[in-house]
Amino acid sequence: MKIDEYISRNKVLSMNTFLSAFIFVYISSVTATVFDPIFNFIFPDEKVKKLRLQLSPTANIEIGIFLLETLRCLVYSTTFYYTFGSYLTS
Repeated sequence: MKIDEYISRNKVLSMNTFLSAFIFVYISSVTATVFDPIFNFIFPDEKVKKLRLQLSPTANIEIGIFLLETLRCLVYSTTFYYTFGSYLTS
């Protein structure tokens, strides 16, 4: 029996489903309302877009954007790991 058949037949949703949805909405909300404005203030777009490596007249490597997105990923991952770490390991 497939999982979707089991859920529809028994009318059961696990607590994990609700927690996953809650955590996803929470993380999306926090990143949009807290972290993104901070990053946009500290690293304005006009400054970040100046860091580029021009390979040819039509090809550029956006080093500034790459570094900013890497930093965001590290900050988000670290913050939410320590926020939800105790829930994930238990």
